[in-house]
Amino acid sequence: MSNIIERLRLPSLGRLLSPNVYAQGLSLASGLLVAFLFPILFGVAAYGDLLKTILPTLLIHRIADSMAEVLMPDLLPEEIFLGSLMSGALVGAGLSALLALFGAGRSDPLLLALMILTSTTIITFYRNQMIWLLVCQLAFFCTVFVGLSLVEGLGANIGLRNILVIANGAGAILGFALLAWRGALFPQHGGLWSHLWKGMRRAPQSLTATLMANTITVGYLWIAAPLMTSPAIGQLRILTSVVQASVSLFPIGLKAIFVRLLSHGEDPVDFGGLLGAAFWFFLTGFFVLQAAAGFVPQLKELADMFLLAVPFFWSACIERFAQAGSARGIYRLLNLVLCPIALGLGAYAAAHGQAVLGYGGVIWGYCVMLALLCLRGRLLASVVILATFVALLTALILYEALPAVAAGLGLVLVALLLTPPNKTLIRYYRGHI
Repeated sequence: MSNIIERLRLPSLGRLLSPNVYAQGLSLASGLLVAFLFPILFGVAAYGDLLKTILPTLLIHRIADSMAEVLMPDLLPEEIFLGSLMSGALVGAGLSALLALFGAGRSDPLLLALMILTSTTIITFYRNQMIWLLVCQLAFFCTVFVGLSLVEGLGANIGLRNILVIANGAGAILGFALLAWRGALFPQHGGLWSHLWKGMRRAPQSLTATLMANTITVGYLWIAAPLMTSPAIGQLRILTSVVQASVSLFPIGLKAIFVRLLSHGEDPVDFGGLLGAAFWFFLTGFFVLQAAAGFVPQLKELADMFLLAVPFFWSACIERFAQAGSARGIYRLLNLVLCPIALGLGAYAAAHGQAVLGYGGVIWGYCVMLALLCLRGRLLASVVILATFVALLTALILYEALPAVAAGLGLVLVALLLTPPNKTLIRYYRGHI
């Protein structure tokens, strides 16, 4: 037994208690709270009404947040707060004006400003390695959000939109105060403008590189919302949140994977092992959720949807594989081509009452196209075949044409031939927890 433990070298208690673990857990919790607590307390219809109001704001914030992250390598730690805040303000104002000009929705200026300020403080904490302060901010946000939601559920007339405003405002104020306390708000020299301009010149590349990621997370819902009822859009948001949360559920963060790819180069064997480990991880989660759905029938649709976590996470990994290697240009071109197709498919599927299947089709198509253009050899064949099987089986499950457990067992048999379990997950886990 001691030999087995020595070979595995599972994380020590000190690593499990590291602030990175708490930060990742609280980040996941803060995202899922909105997606699940509101529908539970106030109903799916009320949640859908809220989404139809704030989806343009969520879309703009998502794009602004992605653009701000690109500035991180170009700005010094003391410059990141002001630089990210200015970038977010410019992108937020510009996109708000564009949406209003073309009649594609109106953003909520106050909520958008508070969300940008909150995400700016989070990026600053990460860039300055102030992870414990980030944990404090996220914990405070979750506490305020849950408290206000419970008070509203008991009969107070706060309003769902106002709960978001107050919670984001509280988180932003605390984050600002903590950064001011640590002296990390403003640079001590005059080089900010040159660094900021250098980063903003990369903005078009950043935008093209994140088009599909933004579409899958928020854009699909934004384009489908006008064509769906409030309960339907609320239910779709809940289902898609389960898939998107898979990135945070995996023991290895995407940032850690990206750093490893940058340092080790394009190693198809090592990267293929990671994809295989992720496949078995999420397939196990799928069976666990199916078992839970046997006791709680309300979880059945969530459990069926979780199978899409495999191509979703694979897509995120292959994106970073392309960015770290020699396929950056092809990857950005693919985003430019597929984004309008995905939005068109979302509108068509929503109009015909098949928004969930359309969402699965977008994830599956993006994963396969990424693999075809960015991967090679056996790794390419394994990813394409497995992603295709996942997509077909998910469609059959959602159509209730095939029992979920039977579909999962069939996928296991196919996967055993293509990507048997290995120790890659343990190797990555040891190095990046």
